[in-house]
Amino acid sequence: GALKLTTSALLSSDGTPTSLVKKYPLTSAQICRDALENPIQQVSYFEHSFGCDPDSITRFSIQVLGEVGNIDDLAMLRDLCDNKNCGTEALIAIKSIEERHRFRSSSV
Repeated sequence: GALKLTTSALLSSDGTPTSLVKKYPLTSAQICRDALENPIQQVSYFEHSFGCDPDSITRFSIQVLGEVGNIDDLAMLRDLCDNKNCGTEALIAIKSIEERHRFRSSSV
């Protein structure tokens, strides 16, 4: 929950949005993996704010893994494909990771 909150609220010194995910991709990915492994334990600093419920945090975590995750995340994401609350996000994340991995493999 904290990564989601701070990612959407941070501005750089010149006032433009900054991304913790892009600045710290490995840490962000690990935080999101942990969130997906323990979805019920996810809470936000602002408990009753919009988008801070466990389902929103799960969807955010999936989106982050789609952006910075690796092929080791595919199994966890595939397990979420049939989930009515986050299946679409999981499929998009899987596609993103597979395309990124394919591009790296073909350019080597």
